Amino acid sequence: MSRTPQACQPGRRRTILLGLIAAATLVNVVQFPMIERDAPEHWRAISRYESGDLPDIALRLANPSNVRERFGLALALAEVAPGSALVMASSLRMTHSRARGVLMSLGRVTTIEDPDYDPQSFFGDFDPRPFIVAQGEGGRLGDPYAIAVAEGAPERFVLLQRELSNGDLVDVLVDERLLPPGALDGLGT
Repeated sequence: MSRTPQACQPGRRRTILLGLIAAATLVNVVQFPMIERDAPEHWRAISRYESGDLPDIALRLANPSNVRERFGLALALAEVAPGSALVMASSLRMTHSRARGVLMSLGRVTTIEDPDYDPQSFFGDFDPRPFIVAQGEGGRLGDPYAIAVAEGAPERFVLLQRELSNGDLVDVLVDERLLPPGALDGLGT
């Protein structure tokens, strides 16, 4: 009659497995309160926020410099002109649904129109620099941007692109009041 070696006995394996599970559970139970104490908004299933302000929540939860670099244009637009409308060329990558969602949620844009026009040559001689109220450098996560506004509360912006001295493009949101009267009539907006 042969005997089963001790290491292979089913009861012993079960005991070892249960011991490992119990140890892992104990570590979790001890660590979780410490984690929640240090960063509760990251680990609770439902966090309570002081407001439903998405830009504020995004800036508090994430690395603020990354959020500002990636979503700077939308965040600046939310500060300069919440509730405004936006006209941007249908050929731009910003017209994709994710970018539209960012502009409407973080940028607080009410409507986005996307007619067909060339944002680089549209009003090519227009210099927005004297009217810029907000700008960002961009970086590896986002493009450089500027927002040009006439006096008063802007209601609608047109997205233009201008070339920088280094050859990069900057997205410029221009208050439609800065453009000549009827400038947008031919675009079907």
